[in-house]
Amino acid sequence: MEEHKLEIAKHKAEAILLIGKKRLRQIEFKIKWHAIIPKNAVKYQRVVLNNCASFTKHVTYAVNRAKEAAAGLARILPRLEEATDSKRKILSLVVESILLYACQI
Repeated sequence: MEEHKLEIAKHKAEAILLIGKKRLRQIEFKIKWHAIIPKNAVKYQRVVLNNCASFTKHVTYAVNRAKEAAAGLARILPRLEEATDSKRKILSLVVESILLYACQI
Protein backbone atom coordinates (compact mmCIF):
# COMPACT_ATOMS: atom_id res chain seq x y z
CA MET A 1 0.00 0.00 0.00
CA GLU A 2 2.82 2.39 0.81
CA GLU A 3 4.23 1.83 -2.67
CA HIS A 4 1.02 3.30 -4.11
CA LYS A 5 0.88 6.03 -1.45
CA LEU A 6 -2.23 4.57 0.20
CA GLU A 7 -2.85 4.31 3.91
CA ILE A 8 -5.57 3.12 6.24
CA ALA A 9 -7.76 5.79 7.82
CA LYS A 10 -7.07 4.97 11.45
CA HIS A 11 -10.14 6.80 12.75
CA LYS A 12 -12.39 4.72 10.48
CA ALA A 13 -10.82 1.30 11.03
CA GLU A 14 -13.04 -1.22 12.81
CA ALA A 15 -12.69 -4.91 13.56
CA ILE A 16 -15.01 -7.75 14.49
CA LEU A 17 -14.24 -11.34 15.43
CA LEU A 18 -16.78 -13.81 14.03
CA ILE A 19 -16.41 -16.38 16.81
CA GLY A 20 -19.95 -17.33 17.74
CA LYS A 21 -20.86 -17.25 21.42
CA LYS A 22 -17.36 -18.08 22.69
CA ARG A 23 -15.71 -15.74 25.14
CA LEU A 24 -12.14 -14.68 24.37
CA ARG A 25 -9.71 -12.54 26.23
CA GLN A 26 -9.35 -8.95 25.11
CA ILE A 27 -7.56 -8.77 21.75
CA GLU A 28 -6.30 -5.73 19.92
CA PHE A 29 -4.83 -5.26 16.46
CA LYS A 30 -2.09 -2.76 15.83
CA ILE A 31 -1.68 -0.95 12.53
CA LYS A 32 1.26 1.42 12.58
CA TRP A 33 1.09 1.97 16.33
CA HIS A 34 -2.69 2.47 16.27
CA ALA A 35 -4.66 -0.03 18.37
CA ILE A 36 -7.96 -1.39 17.03
CA ILE A 37 -10.12 -3.24 19.55
CA PRO A 38 -12.72 -5.61 18.03
CA LYS A 39 -16.35 -4.66 18.61
CA ASN A 40 -19.42 -6.82 19.18
CA ALA A 41 -21.19 -5.36 16.13
CA VAL A 42 -20.07 -3.40 13.06
CA LYS A 43 -22.16 -1.71 10.37
CA TYR A 44 -20.81 -2.26 6.84
CA GLN A 45 -22.78 -1.06 3.81
CA ARG A 46 -26.01 -0.87 5.82
CA VAL A 47 -25.63 -4.43 7.09
CA VAL A 48 -25.02 -4.85 10.81
CA LEU A 49 -22.68 -7.75 11.49
CA ASN A 50 -22.35 -9.09 15.02
CA ASN A 51 -19.81 -11.50 16.41
CA CYS A 52 -22.39 -14.29 16.95
CA ALA A 53 -23.48 -14.17 13.28
CA SER A 54 -27.12 -14.18 14.41
CA PHE A 55 -28.16 -11.01 12.51
CA THR A 56 -30.52 -9.95 15.31
CA LYS A 57 -28.99 -6.47 15.41
CA HIS A 58 -29.33 -6.20 11.62
CA VAL A 59 -33.01 -7.18 11.75
CA THR A 60 -33.66 -4.54 14.43
CA TYR A 61 -31.77 -1.94 12.38
CA ALA A 62 -33.65 -2.84 9.17
CA VAL A 63 -37.05 -2.77 10.89
CA ASN A 64 -36.34 0.69 12.34
CA ARG A 65 -35.26 1.98 8.92
CA ALA A 66 -38.38 0.50 7.31
CA LYS A 67 -40.59 2.13 9.97
CA GLU A 68 -39.02 5.51 9.24
CA ALA A 69 -39.47 5.05 5.50
CA ALA A 70 -43.10 3.94 5.93
CA ALA A 71 -43.83 6.97 8.11
CA GLY A 72 -42.27 9.29 5.56
CA LEU A 73 -44.17 7.69 2.70
CA ALA A 74 -47.41 7.85 4.69
CA ARG A 75 -46.92 11.61 4.95
CA ILE A 76 -46.37 11.87 1.19
CA LEU A 77 -49.29 9.68 0.13
CA PRO A 78 -52.12 12.13 0.98
CA ARG A 79 -50.40 14.84 -1.07
CA LEU A 80 -50.35 12.74 -4.23
CA GLU A 81 -53.00 13.44 -6.78
CA GLU A 82 -55.10 10.35 -7.24
CA ALA A 83 -53.45 8.04 -4.73
CA THR A 84 -54.26 4.91 -6.70
CA ASP A 85 -53.57 1.33 -5.73
CA SER A 86 -50.62 1.17 -8.12
CA LYS A 87 -48.96 4.16 -6.41
CA ARG A 88 -49.58 2.59 -2.99
CA LYS A 89 -48.09 -0.67 -4.27
CA ILE A 90 -44.90 1.10 -5.43
CA LEU A 91 -44.52 2.85 -2.08
CA SER A 92 -45.02 -0.42 -0.19
CA LEU A 93 -42.34 -2.05 -2.36
CA VAL A 94 -39.88 0.58 -1.11
CA VAL A 95 -40.48 -0.51 2.47
CA GLU A 96 -40.25 -4.17 1.46
CA SER A 97 -36.92 -3.63 -0.30
CA ILE A 98 -35.50 -1.96 2.83
CA LEU A 99 -36.55 -4.96 4.90
CA LEU A 100 -35.12 -7.49 2.45
CA TYR A 101 -31.78 -5.76 1.90
CA ALA A 102 -28.92 -8.23 2.59
CA CYS A 103 -31.42 -11.03 3.14
CA GLN A 104 -30.82 -14.50 1.76
CA ILE A 105 -33.39 -15.47 -0.83
